[in-house]
Amino acid sequence: MTSSPPPLPLSAFATPHTFNPPSGSRIAYHLFTPPSPPKGTILLLHGFPDLPAGYRHQIPTLLALGLRVLLPALPGYHPSAAPTDLAPYTLRSISRDLAALAAHLGCDDSGVYVLAHDWGGALAWRLALWEPQLVKGLVVVCTPFDSPKPDSTYVPIEELVAGPLPQFAYQLTLASGEVERKVRSLEEVRGFLNAVYGGRSREGKFGFDATGGVDWGLILSGGLARTSLMSEAELEYYARTYAAGGGMRGPLNWYRTRKLNWEDDKEIKWDGKVKVPTLFLQASNDMALPVWMAKGMGRHFEDLKTVQVPGTHWVLVQKAEECNKHIGGFLSEQMAREKAGESKL
Repeated sequence: MTSSPPPLPLSAFATPHTFNPPSGSRIAYHLFTPPSPPKGTILLLHGFPDLPAGYRHQIPTLLALGLRVLLPALPGYHPSAAPTDLAPYTLRSISRDLAALAAHLGCDDSGVYVLAHDWGGALAWRLALWEPQLVKGLVVVCTPFDSPKPDSTYVPIEELVAGPLPQFAYQLTLASGEVERKVRSLEEVRGFLNAVYGGRSREGKFGFDATGGVDWGLILSGGLARTSLMSEAELEYYARTYAAGGGMRGPLNWYRTRKLNWEDDKEIKWDGKVKVPTLFLQASNDMALPVWMAKGMGRHFEDLKTVQVPGTHWVLVQKAEECNKHIGGFLSEQMAREKAGESKL
């Protein structure tokens, strides 16, 4: 179920659109339509520092299933709006905006499937709780489910890094404002993105490490070879997209919403179970989101399937064919279930 990914920019393959949601934070999106009448819609949610183009290897598989593919640039990412206020970046606000976008496209009654990765995964989990009528199936890659804890005490990220989650040290850097101060020119943006995607020096040293943070000397000196995860053209496309959007501030605002999201979680009404069928694709060698973080998450689901794929945090690119096989199989099963259910009415 694989074929060549669409060309970059995605606008060469599908017409870009914009939508003004309740938050007032403009959403830019692409809508890919299969050659035959669509059998449903799937919403794709990207993470950091990814772009909608991060799903370029999955789009052909999804279209082959007969699904219409809805691919927004999430808040902060060009060409969507990048407000300075943090409120539009909360998972609750974005969930509300995505529900409005779905209604605008006429799929609020039928619901959507969701495919998500990284921050997109965190958003997908909350979308299923904030807008349960919208989501009819979930595929989340790498990001384990973190259940709402309405009676919990807020724990700052600094305490988590000093305690159980030292691999979140990189988030301290990303939230601090240091990246925006150091990464300004197109060349600096390219170097930073190359590092996050696994660029190494000739000695094999990474420019970005989940626990160790950012090696600015390597990045800013141009001492990293290009990541194996992107072609030169793909890396250039990513860098120019970030530069066109004003740099890193908007996307990094997601890392500054931790307390706001915790406060919103207090108002989630749920019985402790995610109701919709869910596939969790876990990367075996994800340094930021290691396998052990998903331990016990099954108790929060009525129908959860977990599959471990050998690879790092960027497994959707590294093992695209294997991921597509699992994604396609899961969605085909859910679509068949849905069709069988309809036929019994």
